[in-house]
Amino acid sequence: MKFDTIHPKGEPVRIPRVSDSEAIALADAYEAAVLGPTPHTMRALISSGSAELTKARDAVAAAEGAAPRNALDGADWSARMERGVSAS
Repeated sequence: MKFDTIHPKGEPVRIPRVSDSEAIALADAYEAAVLGPTPHTMRALISSGSAELTKARDAVAAAEGAAPRNALDGADWSARMERGVSAS
């Protein structure tokens, strides 16, 4: 599973990629699966260990069938590009 972090409205949002053109907000997937709060950063998610990563993977898989909103729609990638961070 690949992740990106976008900053719509200035706050970091973790988005798992469903495909090259589609991603969903991880917080939406956690909320839909009633898994509690998402880790605050990608580093926190990764350092939480395999159980948290499995929980995230399962939440994303469940959300895919529920037609989650596409987190890439309307994302302002320019702020990331100005800082020299690629969008992928």
